[in-house]
Amino acid sequence: MKTRTVWIVVVAVTALVLMVGGAGALAGESAPEATVAGKINYQGRLTDPGGAPLTGTFPMRFQIYDASSGGTLLWDSNVINVDVEHGLFNVKLAVDPFYFNGQALWLRLNVNGEWLTPRQELLPVPYALSLRPGARIVADTGWGVQVFQTNIVATGGAIRGESATSTAVHGYSTGGFGLAGYSHDNYAVYGYDGGTTQARGYGGYFHSDNGIGVYGYSNATRSTDNAFAPGVYGKSTNGVGVYGVGNHATSGVGGYFTGRVGVVARSNGTQANDGYAGYFISEQYRGINARGASGWYDAYFNGDTGIFSAGGYSTLYADRLVVVNGGDEMLEPGDVVALAGVAKSPLGGEPLLAVRKADAAHAPAICGVVLRALRLEVKEGEPGVGASLDVQPVEGSIPPQGYLAIVTGGLAPAVRVEALADDLQIGDLLTVSSIPGRAQKVGGGIERAGAILGKVAGPVDAATGTVPVWVTLR
Repeated sequence: MKTRTVWIVVVAVTALVLMVGGAGALAGESAPEATVAGKINYQGRLTDPGGAPLTGTFPMRFQIYDASSGGTLLWDSNVINVDVEHGLFNVKLAVDPFYFNGQALWLRLNVNGEWLTPRQELLPVPYALSLRPGARIVADTGWGVQVFQTNIVATGGAIRGESATSTAVHGYSTGGFGLAGYSHDNYAVYGYDGGTTQARGYGGYFHSDNGIGVYGYSNATRSTDNAFAPGVYGKSTNGVGVYGVGNHATSGVGGYFTGRVGVVARSNGTQANDGYAGYFISEQYRGINARGASGWYDAYFNGDTGIFSAGGYSTLYADRLVVVNGGDEMLEPGDVVALAGVAKSPLGGEPLLAVRKADAAHAPAICGVVLRALRLEVKEGEPGVGASLDVQPVEGSIPPQGYLAIVTGGLAPAVRVEALADDLQIGDLLTVSSIPGRAQKVGGGIERAGAILGKVAGPVDAATGTVPVWVTLR
């Protein structure tokens, strides 16, 4: 019997996405036993040429094309037997969800060997397949997928991804954001690692082949709730809040701030004499090499020489200052020096102190003891940073206009004393003698303001003619 189709209507599509439950912050939610099948439910009515509804089993074939005529065949059901009762039939088509990616599609139908025309356009309902796991969603402009969660749920989320061994949520972009998050008053992007093994796993892991692994920016104004308003904030209960490793000739952690402080460190420990606001170790050279905008080192740690700071020089044992020999004589380590004015900085920033070899006539102006000679070299910095100074200790005397470090407070390990110093005892006060650069025991009416160098801190070294002194200028 020859048949014809009176009308065929697509009425439903059963292809949805069921999110898989899991552990961690959202633990307790049950996972579905199975996902919805990748099929569309096709329903129609079949009559004879006179319009009478038919009953029986008829061979049918369904095909999906990407055009209303011609085009490319994307899917074919091949011939299947379909039961028809009183003209009505219902068939589930196991289509390939891959092709439901936003493109327009048409269905072609064959009944009893006869192709029916025209092809029927598949309208929006079947695109629920684009939400099925593994589906591809293509958007030329705008959003590929938008998900809105309007109710307030403490442990919920607009989108949730879970994977046993791979990536739960993966973002990729050739020119924009791989993954972008926005929050009004909470976390724009939140990562959580719920592993049980100590010191393993990452709450967030970022990798860049040729740029920045993590970039943080904050436009907030500092307040009592957020005293620093940091671009990146790191906190660890038992380890390091922020840890950086530089695998080449670069920095593990770099700090830059256009307003005031490049790096801020604070220790809030409760144990007295314990903890560090900053702790730095270098196995080869400098623990810290930092430079102020004025062209001078704010801090320079070196295992041999200590710390250069604020245009100056200091260590854990004493206050030490980088100065210039402003006199006409050579200076030697251990010489007592006096003020001689100021000198120009090598980088044109704040001026340096100038000193000269002291004698009794300069007693009120004594300012310290020569520690050692220094070599200062101007080094060109990276673009936008400018030049910096490389400060290195050297052996030998310091010529006029040469650079040196002096002890201005604390322990001076070797101070030159006059020949008649056999009677010096620990605790004796010292001042400058009539021999330029030498110290002597206080006496003879030189105990006036500004003339005290410090106190003898140890025995005289007869071989060098020096004595350790605790410098306490007054």
